[in-house]
Amino acid sequence: MTQRRKKAFRVPSRLFQQRQPQHQVDEHEQSNDNPDRSTSNRKHKNNFTEETVSKLLLPTWLPWFLVFFNMASRVHYVMKPKNWWILHPDEVFQGVEVAHSVVNGYGFRMYEYLPPLPLNRSTAAEDQEYSLGIYSMRSFLYPYLFTPFLYVTRYMGLKVNSFLVCKVIHAILSSLLPLAVYRFTRALYNSADIAVMTSAFVAFSLQLNVFGTHCLASSLVAPFFFLTLSEVLFFIDKDDNAGLTKEKKMESKIKWSPKYKKIGTVIEYVIFVLNGFQKESEVDTDIEKDSVSKFSSYRVIFSSFILGLVVYVKINLLLPLILLVVMEIIHHPEYITNFRFYWKRYTWVKVGITAALLLGGYVDFLTYGVWFLSPIQWIRFSFIRDMSSKYFDKSFPMEYIQSLNMNGSTTVLNAFASVVILLTLHRSQFKWSTVSVIMTATTMVVVYSMQWHKELRLIHNVYVFVCILWAVAIRTAMDMFKLRKYRWLSTVMVSLIICAFALDSYADFPTAGSQSSAVQWSHNNIQDSAAINNCIEKTSARGNLTGLFIDYTLYATGGFSLLNKDVPLLTRVQHEYYEYDLSDRPLYRSGLDPGIRAMNRMSDIIHTLSTNYLHKTLTTKKQYNYIITKDPEVFYLLDFDATLRCSQFYVLRRLTPPSKPVERVSNIKTKKSKRKTNDSFSPLPDVLEYEGSWLLTIGHYRKSSERLRACISHGSSRVRPYQLLSLCYYRSGNITAVKSIETECYTRYGQEKCDQPQPRLILHQNYNVVS
Repeated sequence: MTQRRKKAFRVPSRLFQQRQPQHQVDEHEQSNDNPDRSTSNRKHKNNFTEETVSKLLLPTWLPWFLVFFNMASRVHYVMKPKNWWILHPDEVFQGVEVAHSVVNGYGFRMYEYLPPLPLNRSTAAEDQEYSLGIYSMRSFLYPYLFTPFLYVTRYMGLKVNSFLVCKVIHAILSSLLPLAVYRFTRALYNSADIAVMTSAFVAFSLQLNVFGTHCLASSLVAPFFFLTLSEVLFFIDKDDNAGLTKEKKMESKIKWSPKYKKIGTVIEYVIFVLNGFQKESEVDTDIEKDSVSKFSSYRVIFSSFILGLVVYVKINLLLPLILLVVMEIIHHPEYITNFRFYWKRYTWVKVGITAALLLGGYVDFLTYGVWFLSPIQWIRFSFIRDMSSKYFDKSFPMEYIQSLNMNGSTTVLNAFASVVILLTLHRSQFKWSTVSVIMTATTMVVVYSMQWHKELRLIHNVYVFVCILWAVAIRTAMDMFKLRKYRWLSTVMVSLIICAFALDSYADFPTAGSQSSAVQWSHNNIQDSAAINNCIEKTSARGNLTGLFIDYTLYATGGFSLLNKDVPLLTRVQHEYYEYDLSDRPLYRSGLDPGIRAMNRMSDIIHTLSTNYLHKTLTTKKQYNYIITKDPEVFYLLDFDATLRCSQFYVLRRLTPPSKPVERVSNIKTKKSKRKTNDSFSPLPDVLEYEGSWLLTIGHYRKSSERLRACISHGSSRVRPYQLLSLCYYRSGNITAVKSIETECYTRYGQEKCDQPQPRLILHQNYNVVS
């Protein structure tokens, strides 16, 4: 009975196809769900069932259409300032801002991109960073991707900020993901229907579209990862084995030495067991084996080179890469038994990856002075020392599982795929490929869930693997109910499923008008990043901008890449205001370029409770002529007036002489009262000690001594301010002041207590990383 069914569906031979009329041959080639092996050497190693009788459910040009559709929609989305909300600060300060500072010579530089610390460290901040290893953890390869486009816009004289340029470039490159996943899935499953459906799910995925509209490294490198992986991992036909005879295969097996013979026996037994498990189910048709296609060494080298660069930029991509490679080795034990043969066949892959690693190491040498420093530092920080769990917030263990069911359509598809795959996997014609995808995705979710710090962007590729499983489940269900012989009905059903999925994703997509949806995605539930960035963009267009005070967190802004002007900046970072003024800053991190602002290289630090000192700074430093704030009435007393409004934020400008009229915004109260003359420092000893300790840590001894002296004069009951002030005078070389402050401490508290180490003041527990 089985033989009759096979003959009934047997594929016509090549000679018979040549005798058919031309239109019938064309129709048959269209209906064949086999990859075009005449133009591609990426052949899957198994003869899976192929749609050789019926036509394809969806056209193979659909992934190309989805790419251009995603490009147009995403570029249109990111071009609007109202959509400039920040998903995570890393999208600015670990890519866009770094590229802007490289091209323009000014901007912020996070600790991930700071050079190694010198041996003769002079500040406590440098000692802490060295002990924690928070430096040189990212390769400059990623921001260097944006720099050519920034140079072009700069030399062409285009008046556009770096923030927008990088967002457009990222939106274009990330839109290649549907095509890349199509190529990967077709190489993995040898099924065009599954590949096309997967590309559609990827193109309309809510999570992947959110990541694709923000400058995150994970969403930018994903298309190159899947595209190059399809070229590198599947370019050898394992079934044909390059014409090796049985005798040659036996000769090419590994000859275990007597020392390792027992280990070799165990390995061969494991391969034998796994080889029995991965035996495919009986297929419906006899597939005529194609001849070995032409091999292009140049394409393999180039693909391997790009794959190596992608992994060097994102070290966490090693996890899915290793998992997929291991599953391929288990599926095809010839990798072990014919190790020498395949080691030679993969020579071009080794050449490409080695060249990529050497380039990445050389870039580290140029930027950090040490070869291969960035991946080593990242591994130390993330895994060996596990500093991410100490630095960042801890999340719910099941957060990743919940994110896979973010809306109604994903929940339904996940349930459907789970039921179908569980019921049919044991006899599925795509069994081993599906097992590989499931094992890879599950392992990634488990590994990342074991870490306390969780972010959805870390499992970007898991969403891709889930889309593959959806497509496999739909294709399997149609085979179960024999719906594929009704081509038009099957096409309509698949199209309706994809359209419903796309509409549901579009309805839940975060926009500027729906703050609740944006808050769900934003880091630390930041609600107003789009409005604040809109204000910054409008303020930067003013030609008289000489300094800006942003009464909002810096991590919600586009930084200097959006401001696009090298001016003093005073902005809030968590519980303090940081001032970045190039004319007055400490010697900390003096090895950087003059215009680079390291995050811990501020010229002053002002706690949010030190309102008196903040107002004094804005009054005395006339360069701060613009303010962006939610509460404008507080600053009306400081000779500022509102000029424009962006949603709930106001842009204030310092009042000009009466001869120059001031542009006002309606519905804003401008009543002024006489400004009270208070002390420069707020009468809060703990806050003053806190500020003085911070300034001492970064090496700003003059301002630190001012705060600590004010702390003591306002009646601090702690001993530590005297110790800090003595240390501050000592490091600044004022020995006379050191003896004076020690005598004062001995008189008040006694020598024994003053000489004992005192606990440091902790106002905020989330800062308590180093005890």
